[in-house]
Amino acid sequence: MYVIVYSVALCCLIIENNTNYYCYRCYQTQLSRLKEQMDTEAEDRLSVKTEESRTQELMRRLQRQVRDLEEELADVRRKDSESAQRKQDLVC
Repeated sequence: MYVIVYSVALCCLIIENNTNYYCYRCYQTQLSRLKEQMDTEAEDRLSVKTEESRTQELMRRLQRQVRDLEEELADVRRKDSESAQRKQDLVC
């Protein structure tokens, strides 16, 4: 049960919740700070998520590039081996 009492000494509204006393102004200030903190945390989470997805996309592109380069290297080695074989066949 909440009982709201106006305190002249504190110059603010006091909310009595059983045995706990809350200054209404301080309570509202704390509440607004917590809301701001939640908003900041949500923005931070969103930016981290965005950065993570950007990083994953970059990793996929780099892996694709590495795979293409490995295939190209294998082709070059195969061609080099074939040309070395033809050269050896021509010498014999």
